[in-house]
Amino acid sequence: MTNKPSSRQSARDARRLAETATSGALATVRRGKSDGIGHPYVSKVGVCLDTHGAPLFLFSTLAAHTQDLIADHRASLLLEAPMLEKDAQTVNPLELARTTLVGKIDRIDSGCDDQERAKYLACHPSAQKYANFGDFSLWRMTIEKIHYVGGFGLSKWVKAADYLGSGEDSKA
Repeated sequence: MTNKPSSRQSARDARRLAETATSGALATVRRGKSDGIGHPYVSKVGVCLDTHGAPLFLFSTLAAHTQDLIADHRASLLLEAPMLEKDAQTVNPLELARTTLVGKIDRIDSGCDDQERAKYLACHPSAQKYANFGDFSLWRMTIEKIHYVGGFGLSKWVKAADYLGSGEDSKA
């Protein structure tokens, strides 16, 4: 029988995983055209955490996910532990750790984003090529809850406060 991790341990593990991620799968609510009913839409996005553990994004207003967020700020972000190339043929990807951050994503007001912009561009130096285009801006996720999966059969929902408060502990 496998010992289930505590909520606090799962929150720390989720934070450690998120700190290593540079991309993730972002799920937004796709704007309904004719029927007004939105459907889930997933896109791959670059991500970097701010100093408190909240995900930062650099989005263009031309992107479908950005248009979705303007209409409905709710989103989920799936981050996965990296698979080593040597393990790609032998490891079941469903056994790797992953975390889903659930919350709302809002644009950061320009002029208030210098620290976040520098952090994002340090994580994604190639984004410097387009970061100053007029249609690009920084966005931040306000995390409401987290689902952490540490491997097969090891999953737990954790509170945002436990995840956000585990930044100091995760460095240990």
